[in-house]
Amino acid sequence: MSSIARGPVGLVAIVILCLSGCSLLERIDTSPLDPGGVHSPASPTAPAPIPPVTSLTVTPEGLGPLAIGSPVPPPSAAPIVSWDATYCVGDATGAVEGDPFSGAWLPTGPDAMSPALGERPPFYLLTADGLRDGPVREINVWSPDIRTIEGIRAGDSREQLTATYARFDEIAEGVLSDVFALDGVNGRLLFEVARESEHPELAGYWGSAVDTVVWMRVVSVDSPASAIAASDAGGPCVL
Repeated sequence: MSSIARGPVGLVAIVILCLSGCSLLERIDTSPLDPGGVHSPASPTAPAPIPPVTSLTVTPEGLGPLAIGSPVPPPSAAPIVSWDATYCVGDATGAVEGDPFSGAWLPTGPDAMSPALGERPPFYLLTADGLRDGPVREINVWSPDIRTIEGIRAGDSREQLTATYARFDEIAEGVLSDVFALDGVNGRLLFEVARESEHPELAGYWGSAVDTVVWMRVVSVDSPASAIAASDAGGPCVL
């Protein structure tokens, strides 16, 4: 097959052909070209939108796309968290950049008002080895906007909790709280319920939060149902 000439003669030939009823624009490639004559690259993919925390469900296996025992999915699948490589670096932790537990996965959504702790991030998570790609070890849920499948959330009463679930796999007493555990396959969901302490020096510790679910946690299925009230645990940094 012969090619169309590109000089003046070829242009005349194209014009003559178009006089027979076609449009010259029909024979011109109007796709965007860069100066070198190569098609321009496609626009970069827009980042996945951050879903509201009200769309997240906490179960014994995890929180939304975050699963106990599995690494955090890529941002396209889990836009609810982002990695900060130096978040836990400092004198308080003794961590140096690059060490295990020197960084942290942090929620990308806004802070929320928790029932017992005031305004804080809606949740925190820890990986087992304290590294970016390590498996998720623990998720602490503070926000009352995050519910279980059955509808329980932080701020609900002890009565609501025990009426919603017919049985628990473990119940443990702490100094300031009781912990109710529901087991799954890889993880277990812990409900920490505030109660008045028997120690006079801790009287009034919870204020109006007594006998309510103050937070929920997801841990590995072999973890004890231990309380974190009045401890340094619960944050994204290991102290």
